[in-house]
Order: sequence, then C-alpha cells, then structure tokens
Amino acid sequence: MKTVNSLAITKLLLQITKLLIANNTTNINVNAKAIDELKGQVGKSSTVINDIKKEITNINGKVENNTTNIANNATNIQANVVAIADNSKRILKTLQISQTTLQTLLITLQLLTR
Repeated sequence: MKTVNSLAITKLLLQITKLLIANNTTNINVNAKAIDELKGQVGKSSTVINDIKKEITNINGKVENNTTNIANNATNIQANVVAIADNSKRILKTLQISQTTLQTLLITLQLLTR
C-alpha cells in the first residue's frame, strides 16, 4: 500500500475548487446577462401591451361616439319624418285651396263668357 500525501490531495482539491468557482462565476455572469435581456424584452412587451390597451380605449371611445351619433340620427330621422308628414298635409291643403280657386275662376270665366 502506498502512502497518500494529504497535502498533495488538499492542493489538488483546492485547484479543483478554484476551477469550479471560476466556472460558476462564468455561469452566473452568463445568467445575469440573460436575465437582463429578458427584462428588456419584458419591458418592451409591457410597452406594446400598454400601447394596445390605449388603442382599445380609443376604439371603444369611437364606438361609443358612433353609437351616440346613430341614436341621435335615429331621433333626427324620426323628427324629419314627422316634419315631412306635416309639410305634406300643408301642401295637400294648399293644392286643395288652389284647386277650389281654379274651379271658382273657371266657373266665373264660364259665366263671363256666356
């Protein structure tokens, strides 16, 4: 059996430990960089999401305005229908008066030409 040199083993373990620490440090730095990149992407995504939310809010406002305008137009159309009906009655009355006047004039003309 050979004698094991504990000092040599300790030095070897120390070198291995240093290599492992260096490797872990490298991995930590790579992971930190990856985390920073992901944070940037999350930030960009949040900005895009907020922009989309603003657009949806704007569109909803336009839809509400259009709905209000449609309701107002329907009211105006109904008012116009009533006004057209009233005007039609007046025109018809005027035409009836004109017809009566024409008939009277025709009778008068016939009487005068006898």
